[in-house]
Amino acid sequence: MARPTNDLEPEEEPRAWNIWLTLMVIAIAFTIAVAVAEYMGAFRDLGVILSAVGLALALGFGMSGSSQRTVEMVRFDLRGLRRDLARGFAEMSRGMSEMTRGLAEVTRGLAEVTRGLADVAALLRERLPRP
Repeated sequence: MARPTNDLEPEEEPRAWNIWLTLMVIAIAFTIAVAVAEYMGAFRDLGVILSAVGLALALGFGMSGSSQRTVEMVRFDLRGLRRDLARGFAEMSRGMSEMTRGLAEVTRGLAEVTRGLADVAALLRERLPRP
């Protein structure tokens, strides 16, 4: 049964084994076996061709395996980066909303101070003699 995953959470690190690297090792073993048989004189000219085919297969499988592994690791790293960025932006958003609430309270406080000063000015106009 598949477990639910969060797109922002990276899965476990990609596994180290892949089929292309296994095929590369098999091609290398085949090439070595052909080279030994060629040295003993079993294949004659066919051994050179089989060795070249084995080397080409080993190179092809090796490049496929390493590029697949690289893509898996980059995808794994990017998921972690995406998760960290999403968390950072969420924290920044929470901080901005708290700051907005704080600014609203400061504005209300300044409005009360302005009303208070207006009351004081009105009281002074009432009680002080006019020149």
